[in-house]
Amino acid sequence: MSTPEQVQSLCEALWRMTPETTIPFTNIGTGHKALEIGAIFQAITARDITECLDHPRKNTASGPDGTERKNISEQDIREILKILFNFILISKIQSNALNNNGTILIPKQGKDASRVENYRPLTIGSLISRTYRGIIDKKLREVVSFSPRQKGLVHESGCFNNIHILNETMKATKTKKGLVAIQLDIVKVFNTVPHKAIEAALERLGLSKGVRESIMH
Repeated sequence: MSTPEQVQSLCEALWRMTPETTIPFTNIGTGHKALEIGAIFQAITARDITECLDHPRKNTASGPDGTERKNISEQDIREILKILFNFILISKIQSNALNNNGTILIPKQGKDASRVENYRPLTIGSLISRTYRGIIDKKLREVVSFSPRQKGLVHESGCFNNIHILNETMKATKTKKGLVAIQLDIVKVFNTVPHKAIEAALERLGLSKGVRESIMH
């Protein structure tokens, strides 16, 4: 069984490191006029909140503040959230209470559960904060184009689609010579992609400083 010291060491390796970041591309933009904050982040409406809250499962986890979906299901509460979310959007300030997250360690299937490195950290924040970020994510995806080859971190069944593509590629190898298939998977992507790289990628996509600041905050 892992000791508390080993668990602490694992957590420090995940969250207390400050990696040196070398941006592997030049921020030349996309050639389009920078998308200003008003062109992307229109005022958040009660309908935006309703659509976002209707998406997760009814038994979705509450987060460290204990807020459950039933606590914010009433229309008057969503009107209050609308005011709060628009204040955060304009001021780019979010309270520490909404920034707090809780983490549990989940054992990896088929691994030795007595070794701390065989656990996967799962971090979850407040349902209120997740709702706000979900709305911002939706608004951003409406104006930013992703590569059709990207299957991770997008709203589709990435694993299923990748398996289908791989199967069809393998079938094609029986009739075509010299065919090569490559799949790129970033190991521990949430742990290893620095925020500076995310900000540089947003700039490269042509998003204005105001939009980038809002996202990075």
